[in-house]
Amino acid sequence: MGPGYGRRANLRMFFCLAAACGVFFWGGCGGDASQLRMSLESPDPSVRALAIVRATDQGDQSIVPFLVDRLEDEDAAVRFYAILGLEELTGDRLGYHYMDSEAKRRASVERWRRFLVESWRHADRKAEGG
Repeated sequence: MGPGYGRRANLRMFFCLAAACGVFFWGGCGGDASQLRMSLESPDPSVRALAIVRATDQGDQSIVPFLVDRLEDEDAAVRFYAILGLEELTGDRLGYHYMDSEAKRRASVERWRRFLVESWRHADRKAEGG
């Protein structure tokens, strides 16, 4: 068992439990991207958490900005899965802890937002050949 095994196992266990409880709402293995994004905004925290797990499991990098938004979720479990997903997809937590006070979490979310802006700038420069 390598580093990160427990985290991946927890994500997969949640996914399996959610599917067994009937929360699994996508048809087939695919899942439409717009449906996934709508699920991230669901009023049901278990649906939001499952959407995070699903996107992370698929390695969907386009979901990173949405996961950053979920770091401010009112539900601690959703914040927990969001930071695990971000760590899985980006390799970093940027100092975010899902159970910190709102003020500390807000500061960490701002770091994540700056990270996103810098990542896009870097990608734009790279696309321009610079």
